Amino acid sequence: MISKTLRIARMFVLASFALSSAAWAATCSNASLSGTYGFLHGGNNSGTPVIALSQATFDSSAGAYTGEVTENTDGVITTESLTATYAVVSNCTVTASVRVGSHPAVNVAFVVTPTGFLFLFQKLGATSSGFGVKQGSG
Repeated sequence: MISKTLRIARMFVLASFALSSAAWAATCSNASLSGTYGFLHGGNNSGTPVIALSQATFDSSAGAYTGEVTENTDGVITTESLTATYAVVSNCTVTASVRVGSHPAVNVAFVVTPTGFLFLFQKLGATSSGFGVKQGSG
């Protein structure tokens, strides 16, 4: 009897999570990314390992974000400014044009989650992936 009760409770919790996730997905817009996020990402640049920590502040009314990137590229640590424009579509996917320091802008894609975003970038031998969490989130 307890096993059946636990299975029913588990199904209820999973169904509630699925419904809340579906409700979240229906509401995505630029406003879904606003405020300050911490962002951990890493990958490689033509085979050289790269790990970075960024802080970015999203202004949903302008569709832009700014911040700093502190990066460790094969043991060399640098900090550069970050500027970007972004657009969130209703299915919670995001495209952005990002400029780090004086480097040329690159296009990136990510997905909005209820507490932040998941990120993936790949271009000409460079790859990076990571996640961002809104400051103050649990």
